[in-house]
Amino acid sequence: MKIIVLFFSSLLFASVVAAQNIQGGIVAGISTSQVSGDDLSGFHKAGLLLGASASVRLKAKTGLQMEIEYIEKGSRKIANVDKNDFWQYSLNLNYIEIPLIFRYFYKESLILGTGLAYASLLSWKEHSEDVSGVLATNSRAMHPYDVSFLLEAAYPLGGKVMFGWRFSNSVIPIRKHQSGATYQLNLGQYNTVMSFALSYIFKKTN
Repeated sequence: MKIIVLFFSSLLFASVVAAQNIQGGIVAGISTSQVSGDDLSGFHKAGLLLGASASVRLKAKTGLQMEIEYIEKGSRKIANVDKNDFWQYSLNLNYIEIPLIFRYFYKESLILGTGLAYASLLSWKEHSEDVSGVLATNSRAMHPYDVSFLLEAAYPLGGKVMFGWRFSNSVIPIRKHQSGATYQLNLGQYNTVMSFALSYIFKKTN
């Protein structure tokens, strides 16, 4: 239900933006993610990304873009019975995220960007089990928000469609380590996300 509400809210947001002297659009894609400190590696958790964008050109080759989107993050491991590995684990994190991105229009076919994203945690669920049964469910509290540093590359596909790749990593922990230990800048667990999305632009930049 929250995804449906966000989708229609994003359409309204993008439509209002497009009526102003700003470039508006909608965004849809997938996220692939992992969580540091869970002894798992690889972007094995796939999720949904859905939202709207508003952007403005500052100069001929620079601009700012803000988005509001629903994004799924987390971590996942599937049991491998053939290798006598019966442990399976999932951490599902659902956020409303607002990225603010500084963009550089390197070429007509390539846009580079960097910025920060603030995300509010909507809901989460953790589950771990092996052949003996359930090991843990929602074992430790999550931080109610996530702040990430991000990098992006976007490629106009012609017309009003654009493909984008984005990498982001938390700059503050999303929760403490199970042991509670910290070491220098390692203060807990962090989200790492790669996303792939298509954008549909309602209004071209003048």
